[in-house]
Amino acid sequence: SLDNNAALQILTLGTNSIGQDGAIALANTLLINNTLECLDLEWNSIGDWGAASFAQALESNSTLKKLILGANAIGHSGFFAISKALESNKALASLDLTLNSGDATKAAVILAQGLRSNRSLAELHLNNIGPEGTQVMKSCHLFAQTIDRVIQTRHQPTINDVDGILHNWRILSCTQDRRRRLPLHCAADTNLRWMDGTREIVEANYLALGEADAVTGLYPFMLAAVGECSDYCTVFRMLQCHPGLIHGYI
Repeated sequence: SLDNNAALQILTLGTNSIGQDGAIALANTLLINNTLECLDLEWNSIGDWGAASFAQALESNSTLKKLILGANAIGHSGFFAISKALESNKALASLDLTLNSGDATKAAVILAQGLRSNRSLAELHLNNIGPEGTQVMKSCHLFAQTIDRVIQTRHQPTINDVDGILHNWRILSCTQDRRRRLPLHCAADTNLRWMDGTREIVEANYLALGEADAVTGLYPFMLAAVGECSDYCTVFRMLQCHPGLIHGYI
């Protein structure tokens, strides 16, 4: 029984015909279990009632970090319940809701209501959310690509890109890599232009402008000014956002 299990951290039950009743039973265990970190229930037809049960569990559960509910015939009422749970949940970092029922754009709008006050979800899987869904996700600092991928491809996420994983830049922009570099340092070091992604990184974590890079010791505006592909507009925008950075160099 998961109620008393103190060891299991990952549970994969995809394509097991669990249905609504099975989902409700599993969701009830999450009200008690405090060790499970990843639960995969894709392709189980849990429906709106099953989704609502998990939403209720998420409001109090503090250990589950990844929940996969893709292809489960979840409609708008299920999304409403999940959105409400996201307002108070402080543990979930990854949520997969792809291939579910109803209008995907409306689902994105519904989820955005809860995401605006959520501070833990870093990754959201959705598909075919359209232009309106794209804009509402951006208002929650959720974009179609990770910072690293934006740096590699050097282009702004477009509407067509928003068909898969949405990453929360508000959280990722404050996350250091193995060399203790912030995404803004990495972006500036590769001369990512302001309009190609740097603007969003700065807006998500303005304070990073005043943090020196752990590798070079340079501030982001300095990194952006170095290299054959450096862009003076990006440097100017950074200093415009934080003019105090240059006072010690004048």
